[in-house]
Amino acid sequence: MFGIMDRDVSAETLLGLPELYRDRARDRVHLVVILGSVMVFFLTILAYNAFCVTCNPPSNPYWILQNQMADPTFHLVCLLTTVAALLPRYTFHVLRNTIDPSPLVRAGSWSAWTLT
Repeated sequence: MFGIMDRDVSAETLLGLPELYRDRARDRVHLVVILGSVMVFFLTILAYNAFCVTCNPPSNPYWILQNQMADPTFHLVCLLTTVAALLPRYTFHVLRNTIDPSPLVRAGSWSAWTLT
């Protein structure tokens, strides 16, 4: 459990159920929810482009996305756009934790070195 959930559960419950921290089921559920969200988005857009012949005159969106998704360049652009959007954030975090790490990062890196 992480985020806001750990503040809503009492310390006794968290100490009594350590499997809440070690369980990977929440990661699988999170992955399924993200993939389901992407699938619902694309299914909605594909259905709109397949059935809406006269929705936006004078341009016609009929089968435009279906033709785009058949082209590998579309998927490459989606991947590169995601990487380009996330890169500044990850770069900032890496630089911040490299130049002036927080006490939590220091404690985590120290414990990693002592366990091996």
